[in-house]
Amino acid sequence: MKNLNKISIVLLSSGLFTLAAIAANISKPTYQEGDYRILVSNDCELVAEYNMTPAQITAYQELQKIEGTMHEFERPIKAIEQQMQVYSDQLESLTALAIQESDTTLHIDKNYLKQQEAVAQQLTDLVQLHQADFDALGQQGAKITAVAQKFETAMAPTLDGVEHDQIEILSPEKPTSDYYCHKRM
Repeated sequence: MKNLNKISIVLLSSGLFTLAAIAANISKPTYQEGDYRILVSNDCELVAEYNMTPAQITAYQELQKIEGTMHEFERPIKAIEQQMQVYSDQLESLTALAIQESDTTLHIDKNYLKQQEAVAQQLTDLVQLHQADFDALGQQGAKITAVAQKFETAMAPTLDGVEHDQIEILSPEKPTSDYYCHKRM
């Protein structure tokens, strides 16, 4: 019976060590040191370059991932942008026609006001039709803000005390800088 208990303990311990080793391998980053770098510029001059920490890389990857999803939320809004602009332009021109003002008189053309109201209602209807898209975009924007703040917090220790007006992140997906600076004279 004692031998059975010893064998059970050894097998349990071996199993736990195996699980720990598997977990350690799963959680290993898929990047190597130097794959992610921060280029810090001030007044168009590179002032520092740092390797990113694992926490910074994780925050950056989260930010990239959530920014990518933002495009999906923007797609329905972009689809109606042109129509919204048409309505806005019509409202602007109808307002200019409806209200004529000089130094001494104010003339309001009620026919143009009625047309303006009709266009305003069309715009309102269009927005209401897509309200769920606007709401989803707003919610996604709030999520991006939270992730961006996490990224900013992760970057703060590295950038603290370094005067800069621009940072650029280099990664395996973007291994070289494409930063262009137009220096003011």
